[in-house]
Amino acid sequence: LKYADELDESRARLAQLVDDADAGSLPYALGHLPQLELWSGNWDVAEQCANRQIELARRTQQESQVQAGVFNLAIVAAHRGDVTAATPLAQSLVDEGRATGTLWTERNGVGLLGFLAMIRGDAVAAVDLLARYDEIGETMQLREPGYIRFHGDYVEGLVTIGEVARAVAVLDRIEPIAVRLGRPSAIGTVRRGRALVLAH
Repeated sequence: LKYADELDESRARLAQLVDDADAGSLPYALGHLPQLELWSGNWDVAEQCANRQIELARRTQQESQVQAGVFNLAIVAAHRGDVTAATPLAQSLVDEGRATGTLWTERNGVGLLGFLAMIRGDAVAAVDLLARYDEIGETMQLREPGYIRFHGDYVEGLVTIGEVARAVAVLDRIEPIAVRLGRPSAIGTVRRGRALVLAH
């Protein structure tokens, strides 16, 4: 429901899950709330959930959930424009992912770093990072639109540096799935990307 943009129903079910969860599963349940609240505009709540997730994950020694919490904390900071706080968190995910061979963690880190590069206005660096994000996603066959939330930034970066054909190729790849599944966020990403291409 969360990845399908059904945010209110997702929040209600996750809240129930958090209430019912035991100590071992609570960090995982909490881990979905920060992005959901971020997308809903509740940034303070998102940050609180991320901090609680990290605290409980450390207490129960669930390293994967610690890393997920770091991502959640970093993405909230990035959306606040706090590049100084978000960058080392994102870099730590890249380092951890590469050191352990955990593609999911590396992908989260490079996606965040690419997003932060776009915030700084460095489209060249952003494209390099987001190309790796896209490559890992394709390797893992992550084609669910809810999992590829940085593709709008990737397309924007490509257009900014004049790589319009590459931008169109990305849009052509993600648009059919977005339309077939009827995902508003993904369809919005595609339409914005098409507009950027036409404006260029």
